[in-house]
Amino acid sequence: MPRKTIILGLGYLSFIVVSFFYVKSILKTENLFPKDNVKPKIEKTWTISASLIVNTGSKTFNYKTDVKNTDSIMSFLEDLRNNKGLVFEKVDYTHGVEIDSLFNTKASDGYKWAVFQNGNDLTDALSSTRILDGAVYEIRLVKK
Repeated sequence: MPRKTIILGLGYLSFIVVSFFYVKSILKTENLFPKDNVKPKIEKTWTISASLIVNTGSKTFNYKTDVKNTDSIMSFLEDLRNNKGLVFEKVDYTHGVEIDSLFNTKASDGYKWAVFQNGNDLTDALSSTRILDGAVYEIRLVKK
């Protein structure tokens, strides 16, 4: 019986040692949680000025406000909604944001509210396009 106990003890001890070195070699080969050594890019922010012209067909409204250079056009519009009295409702889709109504006026069938800058329709990229310093944006009804 003592010989059997010694053999089992040595077998258990050798199993523990082999398991320890096996686990240690596995952990050396591949890091399960790699560290991100890339430092985050920090952008400088400053205040810029932008304007918005809203043409509802019967009335024209002009808004001007100061925002940060890192803000998107949508955050610019939301700032105008919160602080300057612009009234609009938006619908978020996976492809972008659409303006559903402006001053409680929904677009007629076949039309949509669109945001323009220098004649370029920016409606599909309102959340991803940054606001430009001194830019004049316009919201008006256009055919789909």
